[in-house]
Amino acid sequence: MIGKNPDLANNSTLGSVNPANVVIKVVYAGVEVAFTKNAIIVLGNDGSRNYLIPTKDIKMQFLKPMYYHDWDHSKGKVRYWKLCIRGREADAAAWSFINPEISIRNYVSFNPENVDKYVVTQK
Repeated sequence: MIGKNPDLANNSTLGSVNPANVVIKVVYAGVEVAFTKNAIIVLGNDGSRNYLIPTKDIKMQFLKPMYYHDWDHSKGKVRYWKLCIRGREADAAAWSFINPEISIRNYVSFNPENVDKYVVTQK
């Protein structure tokens, strides 16, 4: 369980990782790309908050890895993903950790401003 794993809850770069207790829906080009009740929230030491969605709840066939990576002081090393659906493309629509310091592999975060609809509701 994420909230009880000390490797997940206390990370020098990221702050803490906990269950988000929300429902998230992501839509692009009329397609529901992601829907989850199993998101986690990463609280950065800098005050940032990022929801991460398990890849099992994402239609990953629409995400293509971009050819660059980045280092963010609150996220660490990240990979960006391009969203490609029905002839539309959104660069950097999502990101994921590369070799995360904590065990949150197989999670992706969407950039709300790069998709058509990003809805977060409380459970």
